[in-house]
Amino acid sequence: MRVIYRAAFMVTTGLLLAGQPVVQAKPPGYQTASADATVKGKDFTPLIPYRNEAHRLQGITDPSGKYFRLFLPGHHHTSVSGQPELPVYSRLMEVPADMTLEVTLTGVKSKRIRFTEYAPGKSELFPVQPARTKNQKQDEKVSVKDSRIYKTEGTIVHDTVTVTSEGIFRGRKLVNIAVYPAFYNPSAGYVDLITSMDLHISLKPSQAKGGEEELLSDDKGGYASASYIPGYTDRPVNMVIVTDSLFRKHLTPLVRWKMLKGIRTKIHIWIQGNMIA
Repeated sequence: MRVIYRAAFMVTTGLLLAGQPVVQAKPPGYQTASADATVKGKDFTPLIPYRNEAHRLQGITDPSGKYFRLFLPGHHHTSVSGQPELPVYSRLMEVPADMTLEVTLTGVKSKRIRFTEYAPGKSELFPVQPARTKNQKQDEKVSVKDSRIYKTEGTIVHDTVTVTSEGIFRGRKLVNIAVYPAFYNPSAGYVDLITSMDLHISLKPSQAKGGEEELLSDDKGGYASASYIPGYTDRPVNMVIVTDSLFRKHLTPLVRWKMLKGIRTKIHIWIQGNMIA
């Protein structure tokens, strides 16, 4: 079992994260420390107890074989089509802009779920199926299956916890902690499920280059501007479009749309090296 840190910078828009709570989701059976595990300034809870005792198996019979789906309260599933469907618990946290977050695991306890104890014969963990549109039939038929990974001898290895940067939303640096508690052994027909462990969280100064600090500097490709406002702002924003006279008519709908959104927009025509309003 390993813990890795992966940073993938993305300036997140309000559309992506609107309505998604930060460090508030608490599934049944999941206990938190006395304070919310929020990393913000000096308000820092360094321990998150992960507890998950209850699981549910759903049997599925398909022409390609017999399968089980594994459900845990408050968890969603992995989404790689054709690979075994495993439960995942995700949690958003806010961290200072100049810090990185690391997780260490202690007190890991697990139990073994053997499929033969629930149904006779050979059964496998259900493979993730491609998402269907609302016009397609919603069933649990197996259309995609990664036969190579299902022929693995021994337990399929993956990370127990991953930490990924989700970007900056309205000036707040967000990271996601994902817990993968299930380890599947397709050749032996069982799942080792972590039921209890402690996640110790620590902060370290960021050593990454080319991250948020660099991208949010005033120098934008050599054009420095102290008035540049990245991301969200509650100050008025103006827009200037410099173009050839041939495109003025075609840009009119864009200008009208920007004005409706509250962005004052002007078109300037570039003629023989001179810009005119």
